[in-house]
Amino acid sequence: MERVRPGLIGAGSWPAAAHLPALSERRREFEFAAIRRRGEQELARIRDQFGFRIACEDYQDVLGAGMEIVVVASPAALRYEIAAAALATGAAPLSVSRLAAHGKQLLGETR
Repeated sequence: MERVRPGLIGAGSWPAAAHLPALSERRREFEFAAIRRRGEQELARIRDQFGFRIACEDYQDVLGAGMEIVVVASPAALRYEIAAAALATGAAPLSVSRLAAHGKQLLGETR
């Protein structure tokens, strides 16, 4: 079975403590392909701990790496921008929360 290659945009305390360990338990299904987070030291720690191939501070670098799925775990104010950019690259954005307010706008992005 081919593994899914999600990119993770936003790896603050909650995604690092909850999402990544949960996905890590299913390594046969997921390949940690790319992560975006601010702060070089914490980014390097997460990259090394979970084995991300790409670790960067600009979400465009994650999208440019050809992700199939992008988990949008960034601050709420940035989620629409990132989700719309993901759709434009052909990636499916999965938001951790509060993206519904922009749902109609995002549907327009896919047409």
